[in-house]
Amino acid sequence: MSVKRSWIIPIIVTVILVSSNLATMMVNSSTNSPSEIEKVSIKSMKKYPLMYLYYPPENNRVHLAQSSEQPKIILDAGHDQYYTPDRLSEFVSLISIFGDIVVNYDQITSEDLTGASLLIIPNPEGEFTPDEVSAIHAFLENGGSLYIMGTWHDYFDPQIANAITEKYGIVWDDVSVQDNTTYFTHPDYNAPYYPLVHVWANNSITREMGILENVKEIFFSGTNLRIVTPTDPSKVLEGPYPIGVGDDDTFVVFENGTSKLLDGDVIFFAAVKLVGGGKIFASGTTYVFAYDRVRLLDNRIFTLLTVGWTLNLTPEDSLIPLIESFSVSKENYILGDTGTVSVKIKNLANASKENVSINLLIPYFLEVVDSKVTVSRESGTYDITYVPGEMINFGTLAPLEIVTVSFTVKCVLGLKRDGFLGVQLYLKGSKIGESTISVSSSPAFDTAVSFDPFPLNLTLTNKTLLYVRVKNIATYTIRSIEVRIPEVPPDVSFNATEALISSLAPGEEKTVTFEVTTTSIGAYSIAVYIKTENGGEDVARAVLVATTTRIIVFDEGHYQFVYFTSQWMGDFIDLLLRHAPVLILKGTIPAPLLDPSVTAIYVLPIPQPSTGSPGDTTTPIMSDEEVRLIQQYLESGGSVLMMGNWYQYFWPDNPGGFNEITGKYGLKWIDGDVYDPVNYIDATYHVVAKTFAKNEIAKILTAGISQIEFAGTALIATNTSIATHYPVVIGNNESYVTDDQGNILARGKDVLMIVASIIAGKGKLLASGSVYAFSSRYYYKSNEPFIANVITWLLGIKQLDIEISGVPYQVNIGEDIVMRVKVTNKGVETLVGIQVAIDYSPGIINRNGTKTYSVGDLEPGEYAEIVWILSANAAGTYRITVNASASNLPSPTTKEIIVNYVKPRGKIPASGLIAVSVIIVLVVVFGALALYIRRFKKS
Repeated sequence: MSVKRSWIIPIIVTVILVSSNLATMMVNSSTNSPSEIEKVSIKSMKKYPLMYLYYPPENNRVHLAQSSEQPKIILDAGHDQYYTPDRLSEFVSLISIFGDIVVNYDQITSEDLTGASLLIIPNPEGEFTPDEVSAIHAFLENGGSLYIMGTWHDYFDPQIANAITEKYGIVWDDVSVQDNTTYFTHPDYNAPYYPLVHVWANNSITREMGILENVKEIFFSGTNLRIVTPTDPSKVLEGPYPIGVGDDDTFVVFENGTSKLLDGDVIFFAAVKLVGGGKIFASGTTYVFAYDRVRLLDNRIFTLLTVGWTLNLTPEDSLIPLIESFSVSKENYILGDTGTVSVKIKNLANASKENVSINLLIPYFLEVVDSKVTVSRESGTYDITYVPGEMINFGTLAPLEIVTVSFTVKCVLGLKRDGFLGVQLYLKGSKIGESTISVSSSPAFDTAVSFDPFPLNLTLTNKTLLYVRVKNIATYTIRSIEVRIPEVPPDVSFNATEALISSLAPGEEKTVTFEVTTTSIGAYSIAVYIKTENGGEDVARAVLVATTTRIIVFDEGHYQFVYFTSQWMGDFIDLLLRHAPVLILKGTIPAPLLDPSVTAIYVLPIPQPSTGSPGDTTTPIMSDEEVRLIQQYLESGGSVLMMGNWYQYFWPDNPGGFNEITGKYGLKWIDGDVYDPVNYIDATYHVVAKTFAKNEIAKILTAGISQIEFAGTALIATNTSIATHYPVVIGNNESYVTDDQGNILARGKDVLMIVASIIAGKGKLLASGSVYAFSSRYYYKSNEPFIANVITWLLGIKQLDIEISGVPYQVNIGEDIVMRVKVTNKGVETLVGIQVAIDYSPGIINRNGTKTYSVGDLEPGEYAEIVWILSANAAGTYRITVNASASNLPSPTTKEIIVNYVKPRGKIPASGLIAVSVIIVLVVVFGALALYIRRFKKS
């Protein structure tokens, strides 16, 4: 019997516990429904219009491509060379008579060298990979040639060059060659480390080059070469031999400052011929080939002979007549102006050159006065009748002869045009040289167009005046000046479209006025045509912006990639449109737009060179005038948002690039890429930035933000007298930034991904190393709260933000809602006297007992939280409104949410559930007890 008792008691306890837990689970299930905060809240929609401006309407950018059947010459610029193609422009121009120059900006591959005759490597400061060395060796051993240059020890690593040339018996020293007695006595190069090379080794290669007969002396700045036994003698046909050597007191200086006299064993230049037909010329200097130094002493003749030798040219073929100089007294012409042109041709060879001629290139707006060209040469001076398109033949040039050609040009077309004035040099019917000068023409008058008032504020008036000023800048009277507006944009009307000025004396100016009316917000480009009877004609363009507020300009007129244009940044554009009209600018920047009274923010996503080539380091990104306008706008109090990219698709150092714009303020964009091996999504370059700087602006921009998705480069910020920089998004502990060669430039918190700057005390600049962060194609959705903060800061908005949490969309009757209200100052000023209040539909029970709380003051980036406990006893849909106000805010911030109170479906209320549970327990207990008693009686 005792056993049976011990069995029934646990069953009773278990039933009680199960019933109790069941009741608890059923009660809790109604309060744990998913939170659906603001499911039907009112969302701010865009309220301003989107505009487009094509300025100028025509695309005047012209790109020229040339091709020929000349030898292909590869110029390497992919190994950290200081001596870029720009710095070697004179050298490149000189040797271009031998072939087509192709610049290589990355690693050298076999494909790069296919079809090439010569590879030129100026002083390399980055190492060649084993694959590159193998490709170069294969190129050399199959008939290709190499022209390789070094420099003195501070900027030279011999092992880089030795990896290429030691195989063939030429090695490089880490020294500086000097001479205390025989050095260049030029005003700019007067020092022992500019020794003169005047001793030439007499060997088969030097004689083959023609050095002994044609070169007296050149100057030098660089390192010493040595001749050693080739590591693979089977590849060498002849040499290696020294070419230029030191005299008896030439010495070398090592990096530690010690020197050594080599007693005539200094080697400035060396060369070797290979079995497969390839040739190597090694120069201890790159310095003397840079800038205009190639013109000094006999450097130019030496260059032609040595480069010509690598291309298998004889000295007679290498030394040819050249255009020594080409000049014009005037480059900008108005109708009737004249200018004098002078061309000097020099035969560099110490031998006669037959059948030499020139062709003059005259733009259509200029003509040769009286069709007369004057030629001066050794045989005398004479005139030639110039016939457009016909060559001027000099016949045979004597050894070292100089021929001078001069003539006068006159502007005969009064239009704004650009062109080239040039001369082409021919030898035996083949063009061997060309030189051009940019020239332009203009009408005999100057024109200025402007609107007043500008911009047109439609809240005040729908009328503005277009002023067209015409000034005579010629020395004669111009007559019958017609001013005409041929095309009127839609939504715009003029009181007249034509006007006439009868005449203008020299220096006189007059202004005609047109009344313009519009009621539509927009940006319009107005073309004004001015035509005269005897002074030419012109087209001037004026930009009219009609709006009710300042606008935001989004620049996509600088070859931006499609993912970074308004097409793929639509979410960002929509966000901007909540604050102001947005103008999509296609083309160059019109000066009237970049005025803080007109434009609230100028947005510049990563611009590209017109070629779009990752290796293009020379094509201008923006014009000098555009750079000036952006800087002037910033310094006048404007706000600019600039977005960069990682190195493959970023051109910060191109002319008119980002560094030219911001370098003035101590802000430098790194041509690199940011990585994080710990905090990333999918790839280490898709960084999840979780670390923010601690300063007043970073606090504003990152208010309410926990992380930012980022892919791009980093910046270097140095405060200046005109700019103060505030890092905003910085690297996590594991983040780092590399350059395009993989060198790590910064780590951790030193990686500045996004920087805010104050320019001249009033302008604002937000520099983001990532354009991906703003693009709908990439990370905009994740970053929208941060981007909203950015726009708020750039616009200088006072903003109080409300976040509501803890309110389910649906709740059971009688249950409490714990509503958390977070108010954050996301603006740029301290908000004073903040109050937070709620209102609600009838039937809501407010257990707090008050609808209003006083928060006090919040500084930018600070927040406060308030909790209300609410409930309702009847089913229905209830609206809850939260208002947050501040004494220095013009209007309160409001948010509304909807909550539905419902009867439980198929569920017992909590009180009933407990009663049912108790009944179940009693039934089970008494049932078990009755069964026990019955069995007990039987027993």
